Amino acid sequence: MQINQELKLAIIEDHILVRQGIVEALTRTNEKLTFIIEADNGLDFITQVDNREIAVDIVLVDLEMNKMDGFETITWLKSHFPETRIIVITQITEELRIREALKLGIDGFFDKFGNVTDLNSAIQTVAVGGSYFPGYIKQIQHKLMNGVNIEKLEAMSTGVFFTEEEINLIKLCYHGYYNKEISKMLNLSDKSIEFYLNKLYKKMNVTNRIEMIRYALTNELIHVKS
Repeated sequence: MQINQELKLAIIEDHILVRQGIVEALTRTNEKLTFIIEADNGLDFITQVDNREIAVDIVLVDLEMNKMDGFETITWLKSHFPETRIIVITQITEELRIREALKLGIDGFFDKFGNVTDLNSAIQTVAVGGSYFPGYIKQIQHKLMNGVNIEKLEAMSTGVFFTEEEINLIKLCYHGYYNKEISKMLNLSDKSIEFYLNKLYKKMNVTNRIEMIRYALTNELIHVKS
């Protein structure tokens, strides 16, 4: 598949050497690609977008970044530029976080240290309205479509929904486990645990663990003997 039109791209990646390497490799092998924005994080990207009148066709975005991560950035893009195509470039392999990205409606998923030829193929596929997902991502998509392990629980008095994984995390916090202990128990990174806790805080409109646990007990998400 060959692209006949020029494509304007943006890349949001906080590791400058990785970012520069991807830009250099893609522009060297495909003259129809032009990177008009190179950003360190979502906030940097938004600032640069606000200063430009040229629309971005495709955004390559990492998920783990400081200040404004990929999840928040994708949400912002979907709200402000719904026609822009989005390819996640990341090393994340944790299924829960991949699910979060898929739920946001991304168009492609790619290992940031993958083959540049494959990344070119991903860009070309997405540019013409298709999607690009490796086999293991398609398996996770299949699980999502069929509701496997994503049963949602509803807080009785609030109407807010929580996944089984979130309830389990709340229980571990209730029993006094620290982030590092939880990360080992769930086989997740410390950053992932922090990410999920912050997501829970926002969902509950609280600011810390104590308030989160109080909310969970009050709304019967967990019980004293959980």
